[in-house]
Amino acid sequence: MIKFLKAFFINLQLANIMASHANQLTELKSKTGMALILLTTILLIALGYLATFTFPYFSKQSSLFNVDARTEFVSISPFEGARYPQWRLDKVHLYDGCDNSQETVNGVLKILPATTIDIERIEKGPLTITLNTPEFEESGVIIRDDGSDKVLSDCAILIFDTVNQSYILPIDGTVTLGHQISENNARPPVLKGGTIYVADKRILADDYYQNTSFTLRVGDRFLIREPQTQASGFVFTNNSGELDISYRVKGKSGMIQKYKSEPILVANSFWSKLVNDDILAIFWFFLLTLFSIIKSLFFLKWNNNSNYPPNLPKSDTQPKQESI
Repeated sequence: MIKFLKAFFINLQLANIMASHANQLTELKSKTGMALILLTTILLIALGYLATFTFPYFSKQSSLFNVDARTEFVSISPFEGARYPQWRLDKVHLYDGCDNSQETVNGVLKILPATTIDIERIEKGPLTITLNTPEFEESGVIIRDDGSDKVLSDCAILIFDTVNQSYILPIDGTVTLGHQISENNARPPVLKGGTIYVADKRILADDYYQNTSFTLRVGDRFLIREPQTQASGFVFTNNSGELDISYRVKGKSGMIQKYKSEPILVANSFWSKLVNDDILAIFWFFLLTLFSIIKSLFFLKWNNNSNYPPNLPKSDTQPKQESI
């Protein structure tokens, strides 16, 4: 009888331990489940943001191209009908109609939107600017200092004195640097060299970060493919020769054309954007960390379920059955 009561109390104690363990396990499972639901919700929201904003950012976002170069030739064509900046003319030689008739003009040059501008200076020669229109339209108007106007024909040449004067010419439009090299031209104007800095906008901010740089070599020709804005900058020249140009433009990619070679595309890649955008890198690190935490909690919950009920020690004081 005493052994039976002792075994009864031991089993009762084990039952209380099992009940307490079950309550603790249930509470742990409940907290783990709530944490899983909360973290999974945050992960899904983050993935939704990633799909909505990040992937279009990589596929459609244009880059900002910062170009600094030294060249002998610049071609500027109109961009979506935008107007050109006005230039100041002081003792500039004008050949209206691109013929031999020459006059000296002083005033302000207003270039019309359909005009293509070719700026050329070889070595220390004169600075020559040619204005052309495709449909025999007027290329521009010179507002003289005396108040009279000079309407320019579809082809006009302006020659600037660079021996005694330097010039800064603001430019807007679609810019092409350098001239194509051909076998039948002994001395075409060429691009001497320069650097292209490609910048991208941060994913969570409006500012740009400089990403990749590319070098322009002698004889290259550079232009922007699918420009999304006009190029804006300036051309500087003095008695040292050639042209220094600096401008900015947004577009999908740039293209470097080399003599008798395939063109080279200039653009930021997926990995260069991911590595150089610190905010985007932190965002991806947060997603990976969150996924690791959710995976750990899931395995913890699964292990708790597989280990229930707990393995409890067997009692050695159970009542023995008497044999008859």
